[in-house]
Amino acid sequence: MGRALLFLSGGMMILFGIVQLSITERQKIIPERTAEYYTDQQAKNIAASIIDLTIEQIRENQDWVGGFDFDNYMDAEVSVEVYDENSNSYPDSINAGTWDEYKVLLFSEVNYEGTTLETEVLLQRDSFSKYSYFTDAESMPNGQTIWFGGNDAITGPVHTNGTFSIRDSPIFNGPVTSPNMWNRLNSSTNPQFNDQTDFNAPTKELPDASQIDVLESAAHSSGLTFDDDVELEFFVNENEGTNGVGYVKAEQTGWVRCSHSWHNYWEQRTTEEDYKISDYNGLISVDGNVDVKGTVKGEVTLHSSGDVNITGDLMYYVNPDADPSADPHDPESNYYLGLLGLVSEEDVTVDSEAHRDNGSYDIHIHAAIMALGDSFTVENYNDNRSRGTLNVLGGIIQKVRGPVGLTNGSGYTKNYVYDRRLLSMIPPSYPREKWFSVVYWRDRTN
Repeated sequence: MGRALLFLSGGMMILFGIVQLSITERQKIIPERTAEYYTDQQAKNIAASIIDLTIEQIRENQDWVGGFDFDNYMDAEVSVEVYDENSNSYPDSINAGTWDEYKVLLFSEVNYEGTTLETEVLLQRDSFSKYSYFTDAESMPNGQTIWFGGNDAITGPVHTNGTFSIRDSPIFNGPVTSPNMWNRLNSSTNPQFNDQTDFNAPTKELPDASQIDVLESAAHSSGLTFDDDVELEFFVNENEGTNGVGYVKAEQTGWVRCSHSWHNYWEQRTTEEDYKISDYNGLISVDGNVDVKGTVKGEVTLHSSGDVNITGDLMYYVNPDADPSADPHDPESNYYLGLLGLVSEEDVTVDSEAHRDNGSYDIHIHAAIMALGDSFTVENYNDNRSRGTLNVLGGIIQKVRGPVGLTNGSGYTKNYVYDRRLLSMIPPSYPREKWFSVVYWRDRTN
């Protein structure tokens, strides 16, 4: 018994010695790791500071590619290089994808107390087509408040420069941003935000005249242009090509000067012509108002200096929900989905009889819709006629939120579904945001 206790006592002493040695070694390591952590964090803080300074410089002058080089910036040696599509070479590590005029890469190196930190930041001017919902103002010009509420469920990025008014329990399944905190109707208001929110976000300016000029210039270069009001109908010739070919039919009515024997006179005539979409760069620009409907196959942006009036279903040849993995850029694919952007310098309006075009009370619109004059709205939405459901697949970008129906049943009920492809796909020459956003931020410590 005594020997057993002796062995037990000796074992405990040995174990105690091992534990004590471990504690002693750990006490030596912890300060070293703490110091290393502090150095790494300070290097990252310095990198963030110089990157912020560079971004501010680019905000002031978007053509600036000067960079910085400091021997002593916050007690560190710091450099920043700025790369764009015109740069002769790029860091080996970058993966920026296809370069274009909307991308800028920042590459910084920070040397701080023996630690070298490389930071790579890709900036991009995003297309407005990425938004499922965007407004410059939420209240109508007459001061009427339009509410999110009831069964509203919105997927995709949402932004307003105004103030969201919310009642009941709407669901937001994408990021929601605004410079202002939202207003609630009453204490029972309980919105469900299922993604990031930022109600202290910067104001985002809608496209100005210079951006529209770029779009029009591209259309006049190799697109399709009309210098007066026009009626357009998209259609697919299924007897042409492997899986059919996308066209647009244009109908215009105008005055033509005619001659007959001894006198000249003016005669009003209507002309029709079909255009193959793939023969152009995807841009259609109209100097006037445009009526539009039909089936879209191909990638198109339709611009109007006036109103865009939707006179019937405006749908993709194949609904992207049929095969979300399909390649929309492959014209030989059975699922060549198509992509449509609508850009009006005035309003985008659903015609009061559009739902009757296909003998239904519903209307279907597949597009990224932009109304820069005022709103996306429904003609005579308040005439006490129920029209069914307004089905939108895409997104709505507008200066002022426009009404499409009333709670008493007049107009349409809404079924808005975000086209997730718009997170990465952009209709041809669709207007971009003025400022750059961060695509990715990567730190590497050497």
